[in-house]
Amino acid sequence: MSAGPSAARNAAHGRTDGWRAWVGPVAVVLAFLAGLATDALSAERQVNLLAAPMLGLIAWNLAVYLALLARRIAAASGRSAAAPGPIERAMLRAGRLAGPSPLPLSAPAPADLARASAALHAASAALAAGMLAGLYLRGLAFEYRAGWESTFLDASGVHLLLGLVLGPASALSGIALPDAQALGSLRFGAGPGESAARWIHLYAITVALLVILPRILLALRSARLARRLEAMAPQARAVHAPGGGPGRTPGDDAPLPRVPADADGSIRVQAMPYSFAPPEASRRGLETLLARELGPAVTLELSPSTSPELAETEGLGRLLDPRARLLIALFQMSATPEPQTHAAFAAELKRRLAPGAELRVLVDETAFLERFGNSPQRAAERRAAWRAVFEDLGVAPRFAALGQRQETAR
Repeated sequence: MSAGPSAARNAAHGRTDGWRAWVGPVAVVLAFLAGLATDALSAERQVNLLAAPMLGLIAWNLAVYLALLARRIAAASGRSAAAPGPIERAMLRAGRLAGPSPLPLSAPAPADLARASAALHAASAALAAGMLAGLYLRGLAFEYRAGWESTFLDASGVHLLLGLVLGPASALSGIALPDAQALGSLRFGAGPGESAARWIHLYAITVALLVILPRILLALRSARLARRLEAMAPQARAVHAPGGGPGRTPGDDAPLPRVPADADGSIRVQAMPYSFAPPEASRRGLETLLARELGPAVTLELSPSTSPELAETEGLGRLLDPRARLLIALFQMSATPEPQTHAAFAAELKRRLAPGAELRVLVDETAFLERFGNSPQRAAERRAAWRAVFEDLGVAPRFAALGQRQETAR
């Protein structure tokens, strides 16, 4: 069954299945206005140095960075990674065109997820920028006094906390932090505090360093990934109907492409494992698969495992053999497929293909089957997730239990 006319038009223009282009800019504007309207300063014209608005903003963003790092490590190491969270799902839902989407929100198209991620990061930066703008605007119109109050912390504890949070901004700006004794005199119960100007400057620098700049970089990275995925999308997209067995589509059994041999009669094939080292049994299974489908003249080069960090650098290009006629992006099915890692790696390999070379995605089922045994439903769900991640690249993944004694392709 072929995709609908709107999907075909989107694909022809390098677009994903139904992402509203205006959603990102609108989210940024609304986030900035929300930050601008935030009452970061109290109604009594006092700046509580321990109040939640700024410290909470910083803590929330640091927690997000840790979650992103954990998701990346989980995807790279083969452990289950979290599905899109409620905020990501809301952005995905807002960003799709009216009508049913071909993929559920729990398994979005890679470019859609990358665009939603870019919009969320940009909106987070705009929210922080709006909060800072509100601080300065209110500071121009009113005189605010800075101090602190706490049930649990004394002046020494406050000095330690503010030193950890604002110390880098103090070092960069030259704006000195008061010592513990001076902070004691800023307790609101002991006096009126002091002019809030230096504290607003310190918090502004800290938020710029810890929130706005990282979020902008993350937004640019996600936007770059979305453009790369969309540029490699097929001009027309087919929606495969299930066939042959649970979780399988006709594309799963597609043979490896026939590629021309070199002058000596050999066919050079390079396999690039991503974030795992194939065991010896899988290497032999891959050789068997290549010999059966391409003939005995195949020369296989199995590269070292490619780390996520290397996959994003120019060092990846130095590993590629320009003489290889067939380049295989090799993954293990026990890993949870993610657009930001697995699809991005395959997209980068496709971008670097030598003229006349072919790219195929091969997913080794060995470790997955050894872990979960005979579980057709679980295997079908995982294969469907892998197919969804690579749909926008126009490269259907091939599934094979390479490490089994009698290698079988799915």
